[in-house]
Amino acid sequence: MLHYLSSGQRDYHRKGIGLSVRSGWEFQAVVSGQMDAVYPDSKNNPYSFKSNHLWIFAPGVPHGWISPENQQCRIVVAHVDNEDIPSHLIKACEESGVLDRSLNDDDVTRVEQLTADLRQHYPRLTNLTGLYTQRLILELSTIALRDQNLPVGDWTQRYNEQRVRVAMTWYSQNMSQHVGVSEMALAAGVSPAHLRRLFAKTRNESPLETINQLRLERARHLLRDTELSIAEIADALGMSGPTVFCRWFKLLTQATPSEHRQWSRENHL
Repeated sequence: MLHYLSSGQRDYHRKGIGLSVRSGWEFQAVVSGQMDAVYPDSKNNPYSFKSNHLWIFAPGVPHGWISPENQQCRIVVAHVDNEDIPSHLIKACEESGVLDRSLNDDDVTRVEQLTADLRQHYPRLTNLTGLYTQRLILELSTIALRDQNLPVGDWTQRYNEQRVRVAMTWYSQNMSQHVGVSEMALAAGVSPAHLRRLFAKTRNESPLETINQLRLERARHLLRDTELSIAEIADALGMSGPTVFCRWFKLLTQATPSEHRQWSRENHL
C-alpha cells in the first residue's frame, strides 16, 4: 500500500528533515539539484551532496535529508508497505538497511513519468492506485539492483511472479466490469500471449483457469455472507446473467448457487 507520495522543489537546508524512523519503506530520488541523506553519525562525516541519485531505506532505519545552503533540489519520494517490495530488494537491504544508486538521464525521465502517472491516482485512490504503485516501485528496485550480481533466472522468476500477481489483483478488483484476459494483460503491461506463458510458468495453469478460481471464491463468499440475489451476484462476477452463472457454478461445484447458499449456512462454512 502507498502511504505517501510527493514530488517537487525542496530546500532541505532551510527546512530540513531531521533523523526519524519510518514504519515502511522510503524511496527518495533527487532529479535536479543536490541533496544527501543524514545518518546518526553524519556529524562526524562531511556531507557528500549528490545529484541524479536514488536512496532506498528499509523500515526502522533512522535517517533524514539535507541540501546545500541556498540551493533547492527537485525530488520524488514514496513511502510504501513491505508487501510491495521485491524480495531481492529486501535481501539486498538486510545488512545496512539502505541502498543508494546513481541515476542516468533516462532513469530520471522514467522516474518522473512514472511518478506523474501515479499522482493521477493519489491521494484520491482509484482501483489502479495499487498497480501504478507496484510499477513505480518495481522500476526503482530494478534501478537499485541492476548492478547487483543476482542470478538471472531467479530474478526473472520473481519478476514473472509479480506480473502474474498484478494481473490477478487487477482482475479481482475489476471482475464486475466484464473483463477478461486481454484487459488483465494490459493492466500487467504484457501481451495476452505473454500473460498466458507467465501463468503457465508460475502457476501451471491458464489465466482463464485462474479467472474461474477467483470468480468461484468470490461467488462462494457472496452466497454465504450476503443477501444479494443470484442475478446481483452474477453481475458482481461479470457474467452475462443468472442463467449463465447458475450453469457455470453447477459445472464447477456440482450444486446450484441456491443449494450452496443453503448448505454453507447450515454448516456455518
